[in-house]
Amino acid sequence: MQGYLVIGGDAHALSIQPALGRGYRLSNGKPIAIRATGARARLEVGGAAYDVEIAASGASVWVHLDGRTHQVVWRDAVDYHAQASQSDQDGIVRAPMPGAVVSVLVHVGDSVDEGDAVLVIESMKLETTIRASRAGIVVGVGAVAGKTFEQGAVLVEIGEGG
Repeated sequence: MQGYLVIGGDAHALSIQPALGRGYRLSNGKPIAIRATGARARLEVGGAAYDVEIAASGASVWVHLDGRTHQVVWRDAVDYHAQASQSDQDGIVRAPMPGAVVSVLVHVGDSVDEGDAVLVIESMKLETTIRASRAGIVVGVGAVAGKTFEQGAVLVEIGEGG
């Protein structure tokens, strides 16, 4: 299956296939093997192997590696381009999964660049930094530290300008 693996907001065109036994084989010209056993996985990239902790919800997987947590989302090509187009147009930063707000890093009137950290959320005991979907001025903040939210909730709205 062809699509995009989105890691920390960066999209990587890949193909994904089931591997023999447990796991998957990804390819972007070079094979990447993933073998999962419960909340642990072994990631093999370019001859190097890493033991990682994983948690999953829907199309998202959070991978804890070397003290950092990375959100990994699989999107088929059509879905990825449709979502990216909508996000770029409306400036709405939505919750990728249900959780709680750890900290809000922006206020109404702040200028942000695409990719700037706007808040930190916690879901399934993993913290994830949420980033601005485009450059502009923060015109609304729907997130409050300590409050919970559902997947798809509007967390931050970014208007044009800046």
